[in-house]
Amino acid sequence: MDNGITLPADVQILSHQIAGHRFQKDENGGIKSGLLQKDKYVLKPLQSPPRGEVEVKFYRTIFDLSIINPVHEELRNLVPPFYGTEEYIINGTNITYLKLLDIAKPFRKPCIMDIKIGKKTYDPKATEKKINSETQKYPRMGEIGFRILGMQIYKPEENSFQFKDRFFGLSLEPEDVTENGLKLFFTQKSSLRRDVLQLVLSKLGRINEFFHIQREFAFYSSSLLIIYEGDESQSPVESLADVRMIDFTHVFETNEADDNYIYGIGMLIKSLSSLL
Repeated sequence: MDNGITLPADVQILSHQIAGHRFQKDENGGIKSGLLQKDKYVLKPLQSPPRGEVEVKFYRTIFDLSIINPVHEELRNLVPPFYGTEEYIINGTNITYLKLLDIAKPFRKPCIMDIKIGKKTYDPKATEKKINSETQKYPRMGEIGFRILGMQIYKPEENSFQFKDRFFGLSLEPEDVTENGLKLFFTQKSSLRRDVLQLVLSKLGRINEFFHIQREFAFYSSSLLIIYEGDESQSPVESLADVRMIDFTHVFETNEADDNYIYGIGMLIKSLSSLL
């Protein structure tokens, strides 16, 4: 690949990454890893402690089938399936990856949107400096309850994808995030994909119901990944759309309702419902 980074033969850069860290060299000549693709799996690099440790512990906890727990059982339906960890040496740097099922793999022309959920993205252990940094990053988050991190939309008339990055999401004001942000993602050939939107709302409703019941985890700076089939000329292989919870580096145990997440997903459902 470009920039002097040589990848192992059995992996490649994830072709449909729309947000998050990407491959690059750091100031010391080391490697900052991005998402990789290996067959039907996504390899997500473990972040530095304690964030990476928190995420792998969360996945191992909910996918431990020896423990009977209704919350864990439902979460296994709401997150990408987890297959442990793998290690690679890339340009002399040893990198540990989470091995997750690539949920976009079944789609021929996947339209993908990454949305961060919650009024606040800093966790209970955040320093005052971190709180200020996160708050200033997108002051509207407290009102909107979510932020678009990136998207790709298939344009059938051009047989190409349109991309929007995190700066697009940061530019959206509360009054236009629905019309200029969410509606853009669900629009093809100048028409709203109502079939997709209704299915996505149904899947979001299931996640919302789960959060109104569960009292085990609190999720900060976590996202929802929304995917739908952009090629209307083909029947979907498995499903027309999928919605999964992702990014769990700031998950905390709790015995209370996760009001931060509940507010965010509630506002997202309200915004999307207004498009119908």
